[in-house]
Amino acid sequence: MYYSVLRLPAAGERLTLKTWPKPDNGLIAPRDYQLIDSEGNICAASSSNWVILDMTSRRVCRLRDIIKAFTMEDMHSTKYTKLEKIKMPDGLQPLKNIDIPYSALDHTRHVNNAEYMKWICDSIAEICKPRSTRRREISEFEINYLKETKYGDQQTILLHQQIDEDLYFQIRNSSGISVNAKIRLS
Repeated sequence: MYYSVLRLPAAGERLTLKTWPKPDNGLIAPRDYQLIDSEGNICAASSSNWVILDMTSRRVCRLRDIIKAFTMEDMHSTKYTKLEKIKMPDGLQPLKNIDIPYSALDHTRHVNNAEYMKWICDSIAEICKPRSTRRREISEFEINYLKETKYGDQQTILLHQQIDEDLYFQIRNSSGISVNAKIRLS
């Protein structure tokens, strides 16, 4: 997933969310999104890749037969025409261990994807000491989901590294790397 925030909407502002599927490659279903204000200005944009997982085999299913009824749009809402894996820098430093609460699980019994983003966002203050009284905002958030994290995994750790305005995060557990993420602050 990749998110780009161009302007934070005001409280109570009326917005329109547009989304559309893009042509798939057989296993991955790309989708784009735009959050638009009442004057037609784009406030935020996003690109994401989705898969359908067979819950018994835990393998990705082919999508063509499932999504052939949908109209595909070959237009792009973000700087990416195709999402790629994040190139992680060397030398990531441990930031903290994560205790996996039961409330973080989804119906597949692994950590919900929004929880990873929450853990990463909550860690920004620990890394970026305020340089001024101005609050720094996330202008871009890119995340790759690589492996499941399950309830009770005691070896889950969040690592990080800052390079200029970019923050890199990795969440590892006993199965390997679960998540790679890159955040740009404004």
